[in-house]
Amino acid sequence: MPKKKNKYRQVMDFLTGKEKDVDFKNVMQNFCLLMAVILWINFCIFSLLIYPNHPNLMISIAAAFFHTSVFWLSRFLGKQYLAILLMVIFDNFLLTPALWFANGGISGFTPYLSMVFAAITVVFLNGKLKSRYSISYFLVLLSLITIQGLYPDSVYFPVSRLQGYWDKAIFFQMVFFFIANLLYVYSEEYNRIHKKAVKLSLTDEMTGLYNWRFVRNHIQKDLNKSIRTGVQCSVLMIDIDNFKIINDRYGHQAGDKAIKMIAGILKTSVRNIDIAGRYGGDEFFVLLPEINAQAAETIAERIRKTVEETFLKDGMPLTVSIGVADIQGSTLDEIFRNADKNMYKAKIAGKNKVLRVG
Repeated sequence: MPKKKNKYRQVMDFLTGKEKDVDFKNVMQNFCLLMAVILWINFCIFSLLIYPNHPNLMISIAAAFFHTSVFWLSRFLGKQYLAILLMVIFDNFLLTPALWFANGGISGFTPYLSMVFAAITVVFLNGKLKSRYSISYFLVLLSLITIQGLYPDSVYFPVSRLQGYWDKAIFFQMVFFFIANLLYVYSEEYNRIHKKAVKLSLTDEMTGLYNWRFVRNHIQKDLNKSIRTGVQCSVLMIDIDNFKIINDRYGHQAGDKAIKMIAGILKTSVRNIDIAGRYGGDEFFVLLPEINAQAAETIAERIRKTVEETFLKDGMPLTVSIGVADIQGSTLDEIFRNADKNMYKAKIAGKNKVLRVG
């Protein structure tokens, strides 16, 4: 049963679009735009409380309104690239100069804020736009520094230490908030990718069944311990009959279809505690805990009959040969080896058979 998400995760997934399983780049873009909205709303509140007559109040209101609009455009209207382009133009050519002249220029917080969002924004641009944006950003900053050097009175400096302190305090607070949430989003994505990678490493891509690595790495030690203590354990080794003929006559697509059909039958023929897997090529295995060889033979016969009633193409039936083994006191490797031997004996005996020796 999947773990229930807390309220914060549910809200973040909804606002970033992660709940719809969209492209991770779009999720990150929505996240960055959301952080920009929060930042500018925060600036509005502090500007209103600390220095309501300062130009920052009008600038932050305009920035909050604009970034809310582009966030809505990206998240709810699906116009991700248009949203980021509009934000690039607004932040680079309008917002940065306005904040520059209203907050002490190069000695204020604007250069830091501008550089953080420029670095984030450029990630979402493609191709030549990245280099063009980087050049235009550099030219804007160079122009602002030059203007400040030539006309120092054009820059409005904080009227008090308190104002300068709050400017930087708000900025570093938002940077911390942004980084913390960014790490959260990335950690969630990393966990998702890691789980998917682990699943792919332990399952067969074509059939979705477990592979031999799963048995070796995850359950062999426990099963060997159970076998030593006398717990029953049986193994079926299953091989598709005439698989080479199927490939030669009908093509490899037909062979792949046969493999998938057998896998589907195995999934519906075993218990939840049983482990069905693909050994490789046209060979499969079924691990049957707490089942002796006689009961395992009954299960194998049921699988054989189900496969025999399945037709592949042009009325050609599928058949399998199955070897059964259950040897108490042996290792898992020995059980599989004995099941494999019985499976080959079943083929030699005429195919489409279940064989248990001993």
